[in-house]
Amino acid sequence: MMGRVRFLSLVLFIAALAFLMSNLSAQQDEEVAKKISTIVEEVKKLPLEKIWVYEARLRELEPESTANIMLDMLGQVPPKVRLLFDKVLFFLGEQKKPIEDVKKVVLDSTAERDVRVAAVELLGTYGSKADAERLLEDLDKITDGYVKIAACRVIFDKTNNTTATKILRQYVEGNDFDLKVEAAIALAQVDEFIISKEILEKVKDEPTKRGQLVRSLIKQDMLYKSAQRAAGLTKDVLIQQKEEEIKRLTAQIEQLKVELAKASVTKIRILDEVLSKIRTYYVYEDKTSTKDLLEAAAKGMANSLDPYSVYLDEKEVKAMMEKMEQEYSGIGARVVKKPNDYLEIESPIYGGPAYKAGLRSGDKITEVEGKSTLDISITDCVNLLKGKEGTSVKIKVWRRTWPKEREFEIVRARIALKTVYYKMLPGGIGYLLLSEFDRKSADEMEKALLALEKDGMKALILDLRNNPGGILDIAVQIADKFLPVGKLIVSSKGRNPLVAPEDKRYSEKEPHPAYPIVVLVNGGSASASEIVAGALKVHKRATLVGERTYGKGSVQQIFDMEATEGKTKIKMTIALYYLPDGSSIDRSSHKDKETWGVAPDIQIKEDEFPPVAYFEEARRLLDAGVYQKYLDTHFVPNKELMKKLAENDFADYSKYPGFDAWYESLKTTMPKEIVRVYLRNAVVRRVADEVGEEPVCNFVDDTQLQRAIVEALKMRGSDVSEFAEYGFFKDKFKDDK
Repeated sequence: MMGRVRFLSLVLFIAALAFLMSNLSAQQDEEVAKKISTIVEEVKKLPLEKIWVYEARLRELEPESTANIMLDMLGQVPPKVRLLFDKVLFFLGEQKKPIEDVKKVVLDSTAERDVRVAAVELLGTYGSKADAERLLEDLDKITDGYVKIAACRVIFDKTNNTTATKILRQYVEGNDFDLKVEAAIALAQVDEFIISKEILEKVKDEPTKRGQLVRSLIKQDMLYKSAQRAAGLTKDVLIQQKEEEIKRLTAQIEQLKVELAKASVTKIRILDEVLSKIRTYYVYEDKTSTKDLLEAAAKGMANSLDPYSVYLDEKEVKAMMEKMEQEYSGIGARVVKKPNDYLEIESPIYGGPAYKAGLRSGDKITEVEGKSTLDISITDCVNLLKGKEGTSVKIKVWRRTWPKEREFEIVRARIALKTVYYKMLPGGIGYLLLSEFDRKSADEMEKALLALEKDGMKALILDLRNNPGGILDIAVQIADKFLPVGKLIVSSKGRNPLVAPEDKRYSEKEPHPAYPIVVLVNGGSASASEIVAGALKVHKRATLVGERTYGKGSVQQIFDMEATEGKTKIKMTIALYYLPDGSSIDRSSHKDKETWGVAPDIQIKEDEFPPVAYFEEARRLLDAGVYQKYLDTHFVPNKELMKKLAENDFADYSKYPGFDAWYESLKTTMPKEIVRVYLRNAVVRRVADEVGEEPVCNFVDDTQLQRAIVEALKMRGSDVSEFAEYGFFKDKFKDDK
């Protein structure tokens, strides 16, 4: 009997305890619900960008109650509140329901645009590849262009599905300028920069967040293309120092090693712990390779330093070395690819395998080794064309005048690209274009100067526009060609005396004759270009014409990584360099953008072409192939005339056979003067294909070059009016002081 009583008592106690716990839980849920409701009311009143501070407050609440309550409320609160809930739910470990809800917000045409775009970003951050693929299936349901552009960017980022980039390209080709810009930004963010650059250039100077983002994207692209290849500073100065200085440096180095060792203990422990936790807990095992994670950490450390410091993996090292040597094995052609079109030869490398096989500018490569080029990226196309020297590649090519494609089998060869192009202009003006400073540039320039001097050059125009720089030693060698012996060219100094001691470079060789020199520069002239232009300006050896240079005054050195036996490398900024007058051109040294870089003596901006008002019409005519159709009819019967027009048409459209009738047939609003420029460009390229020589310069339509010619003639004691070839622009700069 007593046992039953005790058992009943126990049962009653447990029931009472359960009731009590239930009440406590209910009270807790009620308190959490009140707090969440308060937050909801506050969030409703705020713009989207200010609601995210409430995420921390929601995280502080009891997790289980918070998750359950927010899940129940998802269908009852406005879209922006739902996004806040979804973000917190992701943090609390929920996945399926918040992902479904985020997608609903993306597809909700009644929700505000910025909320829907934010939902796309959340899907990109927390969604899987499968989630992105499902969004792709529903893409047609999104009618708002801005939301669709954001969705396409996330879809491509997650899946690499080219359907997304095709849609972005369609927006770039559309009529709504703001949507064009938005799509161009999205393409640039997924490394499709070639297509987007033209649009981005038009908004880069906007004093807006959009302009700031665009400037950042353009800057990154410029820096990538520049592939600065500074070979480092000489160590001869260390060898020449006294014993006492060597001892001091040795002691300093040893101290640095000690300090580095002390500092690295904690960092390595953090890195090891992060690595361990990722390998143990991260959901996708295929992303937990120790090699890949450590490489990503190395890239992150280097990238945190400055825009020029970078860790280079094996593929990047190979690409860098190939570019530094300016040689590769392929068919020898510069190619472009328009959206939804085949790979097109912009121009063959004259003397290369493609040119020898009969391929010409404008030819479409439709297949490479049986694979269509229509739906693959330009990078993939180029990779298919490249290969080991001596091997062959089968391609199919279509030309406008051919009834069908033709097959070619081309043997790949080493393609050596020149960096120096030169030409004698009327009036004894030598023109020399230097595209970048690589290992062969100084020798190429020496041959060009000797050839021009032999032909009677009386003044030189050195074109450094859009030259991103290159090897420091080459810049010194080139400046040395024009300065008297003993003139300071550039000095540099870094923090580590072993790697970057204070170093001064002087001219050492007897210079070329002291003919007048005009140097053309612009905002794309950077680094080594600025060293040469700055040294010649400071020493009053040249007059600079154009626009202020870019402002990169730092030196990078590439170090082999011993841990990978030199297969990977790290490029770091080790010093700043200074012009002969002691000034720094580096942007980081100047708060005012009007003082960085090297300023021209004569400032003249590049012409905007085509004018914005005719941008769409110009694109329409190009896409319609009107200029090639004109040449199909008129080039062969007028070949000798066309060669003369390619050289100089005196900016006169009437010199082109049948121009007026052809122009009328275009039904265009674009003036004849602008149509002439496009037609002449097509003529120049066709003539280049005919004679097998790259066109060097275009003084007919290049205002900056025209101004340089006027200055060069003036410096040699002549006037532009004395030369009939320049007659069409003889009065263009008469008001210049």
